[in-house]
Amino acid sequence: MNTNLSPNQLVWEILREAEEAFDAISMAEEAAARDGLPQPQSIPEYLVWIEREAEAQEDMMDSDPQNSDRVYAHALRELAEELRGLGFATAALEPVRS
Repeated sequence: MNTNLSPNQLVWEILREAEEAFDAISMAEEAAARDGLPQPQSIPEYLVWIEREAEAQEDMMDSDPQNSDRVYAHALRELAEELRGLGFATAALEPVRS
């Protein structure tokens, strides 16, 4: 990772690396579309979807451990904690208005 990045650029680089590793951006965008909500645009908006997916994966580990992906769940939770550690909180999601 480039250490000459501004704090904002660093956070977006973290998110891009998470996309390469386990489709974090794509997952968030697909979840928003599926739920009829606007596409995430900011780190707090992506954080909402990352945390929702982490919770869903953790619930699956409890209810159906053989069909759950512990590595994916752990990666999502670590990403959420890293973003929160950098000062981000989740955004409120508003439905798409026509």
